[in-house]
Amino acid sequence: MKNIILFFVVVFGLLFVVGCQNPVNDSTEKIATTNDTPPSLSLLSVTNSDEVVIVYFNEEVDPISSQDPANYTFKTTEGVVLNSQTGGRGIDENGHPALYTPQQGSLEKNTNLKTVVIYFGMEQQSQNPIPAGKYQIYISGIKNLSGTAAIQAQTLVFTVTETIRPTLDGRITGSAHQITIKFSEPMDIVSTTSGDSYEILTGDDITGHSWTKLSDLNGISMSLSNLNKDLTITFPNSINIDNKTMFRIGTINNESKILTPKDVAGNLFGGGGFGSSTLTTSVKVD
Repeated sequence: MKNIILFFVVVFGLLFVVGCQNPVNDSTEKIATTNDTPPSLSLLSVTNSDEVVIVYFNEEVDPISSQDPANYTFKTTEGVVLNSQTGGRGIDENGHPALYTPQQGSLEKNTNLKTVVIYFGMEQQSQNPIPAGKYQIYISGIKNLSGTAAIQAQTLVFTVTETIRPTLDGRITGSAHQITIKFSEPMDIVSTTSGDSYEILTGDDITGHSWTKLSDLNGISMSLSNLNKDLTITFPNSINIDNKTMFRIGTINNESKILTPKDVAGNLFGGGGFGSSTLTTSVKVD
């Protein structure tokens, strides 16, 4: 009997010791993980058309590599690298953005690391626009936020629409029954040769300031020349053009809609070209 009790005590003691040396671990161990997935492009947007390109990534990216101009190369759709001559002063000789700024506050404050904004000029200005046309942007070297994986080089095509308004390229000149207007760029034929786009104030009407829309006059003809940059307006013999004649480009109809010439891209006339930014311009005929 004593032997049986001793055996039980010994066995129980061994079990107790083993149990103390191997406690049950019911806690979950946390393991740190690293994102090794490379980023990719999700969208490319062109705002203000010829001034700003916005690149959207599918995940947050490393601020240092995403703000390196060398990781963005602009080319023609045929793959020819742009330079300052073919892409505007916002592109350097290697096709990289020459004037590069990340979206204001986004990368610095870590509020939107999925977006990178490239300006071709000062923000909200048209100092270095890309000429109108189709282009492609080649993006490489951008790393994910942890810096462990870089984007597989990708190319996206985008279209730039010209947004510069036409202005006067010099003075409006006139002869006995004719007025010549020189615009700064090729013009849309329909709007530029429409009598609704112009008004005239001849010498006989100066006192009463009686502006007359050309569409209300009979016997007027209009023609474009010099790649549609020069407009010649011929008046009937009953209307004399002299140094008292005033001419207005751009009119406002009864519905407060501005009727004015447009360029071939559809941009409205932008004023006299002498610091003016108005859509209508009244000038004295030389």
